[in-house]
Amino acid sequence: MNNLKNWLRRAVYSLKYHIDNLKLPNSPLILVYSKGKTGTTTVFDTIRGAGKNNVFQLHTLNEATISERKLSYRKTKALYPSAFINSLYLKRKLVGIMEAKKKIEIVTVVRDPLAITLSSFFQNKEKHYRRELSSVEILDVLRESEIENGKWFDSELLQQFGFNIFEKDFNKSAGYHIYENDNVRLLVVKLEMVNETLTQALSSFFAIEEMDLIKSNQMQDKSYRELYTTVKNNFRFKETELKEMYNTRYMNQFYSQSEIQVFIDNWLETEKR
Repeated sequence: MNNLKNWLRRAVYSLKYHIDNLKLPNSPLILVYSKGKTGTTTVFDTIRGAGKNNVFQLHTLNEATISERKLSYRKTKALYPSAFINSLYLKRKLVGIMEAKKKIEIVTVVRDPLAITLSSFFQNKEKHYRRELSSVEILDVLRESEIENGKWFDSELLQQFGFNIFEKDFNKSAGYHIYENDNVRLLVVKLEMVNETLTQALSSFFAIEEMDLIKSNQMQDKSYRELYTTVKNNFRFKETELKEMYNTRYMNQFYSQSEIQVFIDNWLETEKR
């Protein structure tokens, strides 16, 4: 019952937010638009905290992905999260927005793909599993999971907005880069450098002198944090496996070889450390 009440509260807020922002036709449409579990709630709250309106947090605008998730939510009888409600709303509006050449500003966050896999499982496990899983069972599922290798950028930023990020430069040392494509501007930022560069990147992107970092949706606030820590400490791979996992266009586009090595060391089997 509490879950239903919380969902209704989010849905009403989301609907009101959409209606209120329809009254801002001259304001740029701001999308915090990334694969899930990449710190988008922190980005969204930081942007809103700086006084920006017409800001929406979402993870997909791809028609096939939206259809698949609708089916998944129906099968599991799970409630739509607010980010998915935003996807449904904006997908209907996007063609008209693009045809009107309305200004769109997008913020996309990239993150260590194994960290995404781990966080995503815990975010969605209640939707997919009716009973509590042991840490051993969770590890078995995680090791069979597909990790991010750039597909999100193909099906989302490329298909929806024409940004082929893998054919463009990225400032790895700065931790962020700004791109432009007609009436659409895009900021890509690395989550691992959020403390050092997020407010600087957002300030530059939105031409705001000062912004305060508002951290949200943090692990220490989660009810499953102890199980998460246990699983994380045992989510390990052989060095050869990790080198293969991290030798992708996604990693080579956004991360330096030294950063990739840090990730490999982080997930390396304990006896190899």
